[in-house]
Amino acid sequence: MALRLTKTFNGYDFEYWKIISLNINDIKKRAIIKLGLYKDKDYRNNNPLDYVHIKTFNWAGNDFPYDFLKEGNDTYNVFKVAYDKIKEPIMKPVSLPRGIPPDSEEEVEMENVNEFSEAEDILENIS
Repeated sequence: MALRLTKTFNGYDFEYWKIISLNINDIKKRAIIKLGLYKDKDYRNNNPLDYVHIKTFNWAGNDFPYDFLKEGNDTYNVFKVAYDKIKEPIMKPVSLPRGIPPDSEEEVEMENVNEFSEAEDILENIS
């Protein structure tokens, strides 16, 4: 599995994001995942260490993806759980009006700041 999300660096488009590192500590409930960005799938398959960019995701505490720990169900594929977690929307306030505390019950406009939530899954056969 991988993700397709186009990024441009130095005038060139790169679109293939693949997990290059996955560290799960189920005792401390912490996960660190690194995605490597490649030009495309063929380039990655021929040059697995030649990524142009790395994006790191850290989850701990309540944000830890507890599906990593569920055995005996379809979500136990740690790579699928990781890619699904990477794609979760991250909602942040657009702006807080002056004088309104962040924990106020007044409605605040929210936006998704996770660029990966719109990434396309690339399903691959593992042999």
